[in-house]
This record gives sequence, C-alpha cells and structure tokens, in this order.
Amino acid sequence: MLELDHVGFSYGKRLILDNASALFKEGSTTAIMGPSGSGKTTLLRLMDGSLQPDTGSVTIDGTNVNSIDRKKLLGSLCMRIFQDYRLIPYLDVRENIMLAFEATHKNLGQTKIKETSRTENNTIDNLLEEVHLAGYTNHLADQLSGGEQQRVAIARAIAMKPRVILADEPTGALDEENTQAIATLLSDIAHKERSIVIIATHDTTVAQHSDRIVRIQDHKLVEQ
Repeated sequence: MLELDHVGFSYGKRLILDNASALFKEGSTTAIMGPSGSGKTTLLRLMDGSLQPDTGSVTIDGTNVNSIDRKKLLGSLCMRIFQDYRLIPYLDVRENIMLAFEATHKNLGQTKIKETSRTENNTIDNLLEEVHLAGYTNHLADQLSGGEQQRVAIARAIAMKPRVILADEPTGALDEENTQAIATLLSDIAHKERSIVIIATHDTTVAQHSDRIVRIQDHKLVEQ
C-alpha cells in the first residue's frame, strides 16, 4: 500500500499540496487528474522520493519513502514511466529492457550477471509477450512507432516486478488507438501483477480505464 498522510508541499510561495491524504492499494490503477500546473508530476515525484514533503509523509507498506535506499526504491519497489519513453534510440528492444536488470545488478560481480543472463533473456521474451510485442527483441528503439516505444518502456518498468508503477502522462504523445491500448495494458498489469499503478493524466480515456480517479483540487486529493 502507498499512502500520503497529510502531505503539504510548496515551491517557494507557490502552494501545490496542502494537508493532502490518499491511499493507493495493490492490484489497482488510479488516474491522477487536474489542470496543467496543479501538481500531478510533483505528486509522482513525492511518491518516488525525488522530492520531500514540507509536512506529512509518503509511505510504501508503512515505510517512509525518504528513508528507503534510493537504489532499492527506484528498482525493486518503484518504477517510473514517462511521456517521452526515455529509451536509448541506438539500442534494440532487448538491450533497453536489460537496462533495468543491469541497474539492479550493477553492484554485483560480472560472474553473477552472467549466471542470471539466461533467466533474464527468458524474462524479456515473456515481458514482450505481455506488452504485445513478441518478436520485437532485435528491433532498434528508434525504428518503433510511438505506441511501440511506450510498450517497451512499460516492459522495462515492470521487468523487476516493482510494487509501485508511476506513469507521467504515458499517452500524451499517442493517438487515440494507442492511448486505449496503453491504458488497457497498464490496467491489466496492475490486476495481474498486483501492482500499485498510478497514472498522472489529463486524458479521459485513460481515466475511464482506471479503477478510480483522484483529482488535485484546491491543493487536496479528492476521489471522484
């Protein structure tokens, strides 16, 4: 469970959140909505520990995110998905997804990485099937469509089975067909993997595919 407990946050004199509270449970998707500038991205950054609240706390399973080791928090516990995909264009699909494993294993010896490579390759094949990209392993990232690139980004995010997936306008650059596909995919992942999926979005299609909608309204989090 991810919880915001009476969180307050400001950029200088600009108030973003004031005594905001909400619970996000595993196995569900939540759409965070609000006008531009209301603080949707800021909220995600508070959830992943990139920002610290001025007041209150953000916890995952009862542990304050700001007390969790950053490598652990942004690896096995929490992953981000962005509007601009953030793939390495000259790497193929497999190599882009492998970045998630390498980030996790970078403190291990090379022998350990070699021992796990076969398992990781099998996992990548399974991940690509899950995001409906079977057979795309050797495609270069910059040869994929926007919808395909976002699917690869999602596969990379779920590779380490994180407890929390935070998606920041993941369909902002996509057409309606791909928007529906990505929204459905994120919902399916939440339900299948029992993940906490939180999506900052202005798109009503994404909201309609989510289990619940929470709006940033008057600096509070209000469930719709």
